[in-house]
Amino acid sequence: MDRAFPVALAAAQRRLGTILPQEAEDVAIQAVEALVKEVGEIESVDECLPLVSTIARFKAWAVYDNSAGSPLLLESGPCNPNTQPGT
Repeated sequence: MDRAFPVALAAAQRRLGTILPQEAEDVAIQAVEALVKEVGEIESVDECLPLVSTIARFKAWAVYDNSAGSPLLLESGPCNPNTQPGT
C-alpha cells in the first residue's frame, strides 16, 4: 500500500491540477480508503495500483464537475457524480 497513495494523488492531480489543487490530497486519501475496502476481492498487488488510480480519477471528476456549482462534500463512499451535497 506504500505505492498506492502516490498513484492516487497523481491521478487526482491530473484532473484537479491548477483548478482545485487543495482537493487532490483528499481525493487520493479517499481512493486509498476505497481500495482498502476492496482488498479482499483483489487477487494480486498488481491489480491495486490501476484500481486506486481509477478510483481517484473518478472521484476527482466528481469534485471537478461539482465545483462549478456548490462545493462537493467529499465522502468515503462510492463516487457518484450525480449526488449533490446534503442529499
